[in-house]
Amino acid sequence: MESALIARAIDLCTLIAAAADIRGPGSAGLRQAIRFVDERAESSLESPLRMLVELLGRDLQTQVDVPGVGRVDIVLDGWLALEGDGYEFHSDRTSYREDRRRGNALVAGRYVVLRFSWEDVYLRPAYVLVTVERVLAAGPPWGSQWTR
Repeated sequence: MESALIARAIDLCTLIAAAADIRGPGSAGLRQAIRFVDERAESSLESPLRMLVELLGRDLQTQVDVPGVGRVDIVLDGWLALEGDGYEFHSDRTSYREDRRRGNALVAGRYVVLRFSWEDVYLRPAYVLVTVERVLAAGPPWGSQWTR
């Protein structure tokens, strides 16, 4: 559903209205799935990454605008930045350099950054969750002096 929103094949209001009229097997599941749609999602990799980390029950923000960086896919607890890096948008030299610049700017802005590939999210979701949990458990490296 988010892929359809990203492609502008449908808008969220139309999706919700259409789902309200659907009856029969699977209709309740469809309506429940729509509650998880984030119309701010910018990639099909970001959506399953967000759904995974939602299981952790932390403060989760999507498409966070960070000065000097731009939008970050996901920020947990105000300090842990998660980026889903699909090959399609991160495979050329320009994108590679921009990813390094953005990562450095995030760290300089007191964010911890974790980057996950398509293979991580789709083929190794347990690895993603364990990694995120470990970093969250350790807390921000700036301890009680953490301020933005």
